Amino acid sequence: MAKLRAAIALLPDAELSNRLAAAALGVHAASLGRLRWPRLPPHLSLQQPFAIESLSTVEHLVAPLARELGPFRLTLGALEVQAPSPGSPEAVVWVGVEADPALVELQRQLDGELSPPKSENGKPFVSDAYRFHVTLGFLPGSLEAGTALPSLAGTTATFPELGVFVYDGLPRAGWQCLLYARRSLSRAPGATPATPIVG
Repeated sequence: MAKLRAAIALLPDAELSNRLAAAALGVHAASLGRLRWPRLPPHLSLQQPFAIESLSTVEHLVAPLARELGPFRLTLGALEVQAPSPGSPEAVVWVGVEADPALVELQRQLDGELSPPKSENGKPFVSDAYRFHVTLGFLPGSLEAGTALPSLAGTTATFPELGVFVYDGLPRAGWQCLLYARRSLSRAPGATPATPIVG
């Protein structure tokens, strides 16, 4: 069996999940049925899949972190179609998420805890080039110029949970993934954490 990999993400609340699904259906219609939906539930990635020796390492990081954090209220950006990356035949359709300072700090904290953090392409996950987003699906090629797309730009959305995804078989064809754990961000608004969130 290939070594397992894990990824950490923020999970949207039900209202946002429903709006993202409606947007994905809108793009599916606009693309004449060509949008391929993701295998995973909607999420905002904080760490791309990384190799793990034991899931307990990730659990010991995520569980206390979730108790120290409150839900994230973030502003959504435009719906975008990203050109296919080298070696991929598909464009990625996503909804951008504004880089709130608290979100950036959380991502950098995770990088420090899981160092040396590397994405699947071997590059550090946190970089100036990275843009927070929620993936809606994948397109073979691109959309015709002027195609009308749904918009969630300016919407304030709530992400009340941290999720841990576990992958088996990456990067081979036929890989599979499950949402292994989800933890509510349970710190009350205005409460002071018992320990510093950022070390």
